[in-house]
Amino acid sequence: MFLSRESRAGSGRTQCTLAPAEHAPFEVIQRLARDNEIAVAGSVLTGSNILRTSDLVEIASTKGQDHLLAISGRENLPEAVTDVIVDRGESRVIRKLANNASARFSEAGYSKIVTRSETDAELIEILGLRIDLPLKYLRDLLSRATQAIRERLLALASPELQEEIKRVLKDISATARKEMRDFTAVDAVIKCVNEQRELNDDRIGRFAKARQFDEVAASRTGHHATLGRTAGRTSR
Repeated sequence: MFLSRESRAGSGRTQCTLAPAEHAPFEVIQRLARDNEIAVAGSVLTGSNILRTSDLVEIASTKGQDHLLAISGRENLPEAVTDVIVDRGESRVIRKLANNASARFSEAGYSKIVTRSETDAELIEILGLRIDLPLKYLRDLLSRATQAIRERLLALASPELQEEIKRVLKDISATARKEMRDFTAVDAVIKCVNEQRELNDDRIGRFAKARQFDEVAASRTGHHATLGRTAGRTSR
């Protein structure tokens, strides 16, 4: 059953009163929340405690971006609802959802929203300030963030979160230095092997797949030692 044009006009004037009311008529709230006019549905979607998770999932799955935006501002949004919003929401919706400190995200939901931040610097900043963001996703965000965003996160974060961000940045820096040393060692080994005409695509592939940088470096040392002994026997 849909509301008439006159009913919707009246509903738009009364929705702000109905939305927070604990004992508002159930059927009225249901109709208001599903109205296509955001002026009618908006505050009901944001504030009504009568709406069930199943109602919110249905509305988030079928209505437009304005309805998703309204739902994104609700307190204590459950994972079932945020999963739908993350899948369907455009940038402004996702940012509002990420700014909702009481919204809960599933593992899949956090993975998707962090992926979406790859092209959205503002979203990186918003997510980086969430205290419930799993460590692996904080690391992912900070590894892609510009220095300016990292500094802004540190400036805005709470003291506890600041320490966490500093630890993650220190770990990222240490990992980057180690990988640089590893690849430098592999490059030297490949150059050495190539000079000895022992390099082929299959061998390079095995090096890269196994990431056996330490072993490769050790084999290089052994190879040079063997050459040295051979040269010594020849000279004698």
